Amino acid sequence: MIRSYPLPEELHEISGIISLDQGKSFFALNDGGNPAIIYHLDETGEILRRIKIKNAINIDWEELTTDFVHHVFIADTGDNKRKRPKKQIYKIKIEELLKFDTVTAKKIDFYFFSEDKKSTREDTLKTYDIEAMYWFDHSLYFFSKNWNKKKSPRTRLYKADPDNSHQILRPEFTKTYTHRFYLESQITGACTDPLSQKVYLLTSTEIFEMDPYQTEDKWLSHKFNFISQKEAICCYKKNHFVVAQEKNRRMNQSAQIHYIQMNPSEEKN
Repeated sequence: MIRSYPLPEELHEISGIISLDQGKSFFALNDGGNPAIIYHLDETGEILRRIKIKNAINIDWEELTTDFVHHVFIADTGDNKRKRPKKQIYKIKIEELLKFDTVTAKKIDFYFFSEDKKSTREDTLKTYDIEAMYWFDHSLYFFSKNWNKKKSPRTRLYKADPDNSHQILRPEFTKTYTHRFYLESQITGACTDPLSQKVYLLTSTEIFEMDPYQTEDKWLSHKFNFISQKEAICCYKKNHFVVAQEKNRRMNQSAQIHYIQMNPSEEKN
């Protein structure tokens, strides 16, 4: 870890973060039930601006990503209780986000479809809670959060068209990615490095590095030396990340952002 900064109480449920200027500032959002606001932060986590999304509702916002050129995307995809068959993405123009304090978003509605006939309805619904989204090659990708207590943690990858307002998503692949206890290994965030095109996945205990063209290969792993409720990650330069953690009363931890440098020669998982 390079350094850490506490976040304002207003961001105690931070669940998504991106940078559009190589880490000079950040945009972040809170989890479900909070106002439909994107927060513009300085490099220490202090709030510079609040941007209201006037036609959006924060049902369960879990992720924020960008194509770095035209749009940012909010994933309203949280579903811990597995009771939301329909999910939403909010698509916002970067030029408006940078210029105005109130913006309008385009809304994308989608459902998940599973072709796994052997799964029970309960097991299938466990794959539809999504907290990780990233942009790659003109598409949006989602990794499911693992809720299976009995098996090695598995995740499913889904792909969405950012220009289609109504769609059904089918799993691209399913992968077992670690052998840790499921609460330590739930994928809660994702990001892309726009230069290397590598994809990074976040859990409370590890960062996984994935080549998007070789999704079935083993993933490189960087293990944290501290436990916290980590919810969001963004890459601001090669092998450098900001990781955001929520406030956690049980662990007596405040909301913070951590600057992390990842060793490129980490061992394979």
